[in-house]
Amino acid sequence: MLGANPNLSNPFIAKLLAATNELPEAKLGWTDVSFFSSRGIPATNFGPGNPLLAHTRDEHVELSEINAAFGIMTGALGG
Repeated sequence: MLGANPNLSNPFIAKLLAATNELPEAKLGWTDVSFFSSRGIPATNFGPGNPLLAHTRDEHVELSEINAAFGIMTGALGG
């Protein structure tokens, strides 16, 4: 499976990115985004936590990060 190309022209993904007020970054490791991308389905990785800590003993997410992600997603969905 090949990596996914950014789909920043998709209206929802562009809205979600704008709501984060951050620049997009490449994702480390394989995710289902490449599976969807290979089938022409727009997808993105989004959520709290440090991907460098994923699946390690030090993996954790702060409650404030969860609340921030919830607010961004709610806003992007128009809620």
